[in-house]
Amino acid sequence: MEQHQLLPSASRPALPRAAATLPGRVRRGLTAGRLRRLAAAAAVVAVLTGCGVRMETPSPTQPVPDAVEAARRAAVQDVVDVEAQARATIAALPADAKGDEKRAVERKRDNLQAILDDSTAHLAALGGQYVSGLLDADGVPLPAEPTPADAEPGSQQTVDRLVQSYARARGALATQEDDAVARLMASVAVAQLTRAQTLAAAGGDTLPETDAPASAQVPDALPEGVDVDADLLPLIAAEDAAGYAYEVLSARVTEAERVAARTRAAQHRARAEAWARLAEVDGTAQDPREVAYALPDGVLADPVDTSGLHALETGLATSYATLVAEVAPELRTAMLDLLTDSYGAALTWGATPVAFPGLPERASEG
Repeated sequence: MEQHQLLPSASRPALPRAAATLPGRVRRGLTAGRLRRLAAAAAVVAVLTGCGVRMETPSPTQPVPDAVEAARRAAVQDVVDVEAQARATIAALPADAKGDEKRAVERKRDNLQAILDDSTAHLAALGGQYVSGLLDADGVPLPAEPTPADAEPGSQQTVDRLVQSYARARGALATQEDDAVARLMASVAVAQLTRAQTLAAAGGDTLPETDAPASAQVPDALPEGVDVDADLLPLIAAEDAAGYAYEVLSARVTEAERVAARTRAAQHRARAEAWARLAEVDGTAQDPREVAYALPDGVLADPVDTSGLHALETGLATSYATLVAEVAPELRTAMLDLLTDSYGAALTWGATPVAFPGLPERASEG
């Protein structure tokens, strides 16, 4: 085995001549001088640091939201504004009202509290306000965004704020990139509009006009993204069944109710026909319409009980909320209008108001 041995001192490589000729104290002096220079540099850094001159990375900044997040924050802004408006109006209600005035105040308070409860659920469903976790120059956490706008107390102002929020959501549906968020926004908008209608009716306030049509209409062409078998055939049958139920009802109620029932029956029958033509099943073997349908409980009772009719309208509201997420963006407002119409009719026939119309999976929220 090969072994490595130290070379004799005479055979070791010699130091460079310049270094070899330096006295030992000079070589030690070079090392000491280098240390002194390093110590001096460290002292300068310490002085500069003490004077406020620091080598730091830039402070963190808030990220720029993408289109979906920007739309979400806009929806959240409307919700927090509605919430602040309702809260301010409740706080301004008279505490010493008596008699009829007291009863009117209590009705208004109940409606405003329902708006607050809805807003809490809406804010949670939309993801809440954005909290960056960053600090301002004084080390105080930045507030959650968006912050609510200033609110002037008043039931009319609350009605105005609710309708404004509905109108903004209706206008934003066509540009929302996320289908699920669009469906949620549509549901929130419908809840806000119907709360505005109820509050205005209770307080004698004026309901502002919107861009929504007086009567919701089925589109002129078959919407892209809609599945005929899964979506339209059940919808056609549901619309036709609702029309049949109202026709039967119209023969068993008072004259005033008869006019309303016949009008509603005609609307449902017309929508069933329009959807059947768009799906190209009108009069074919695929046409799901029947001669007669099972009726809601109470329609044939004596006396007539109309409370079961709201289930038909609630089911249609669910169908149209689903279509909001499935049709092309430019047709979402048409589905919103049909959702609004169906949910409003459900309330007319006795349905309990909910925070998320057309979204049965959120029935426990709000």
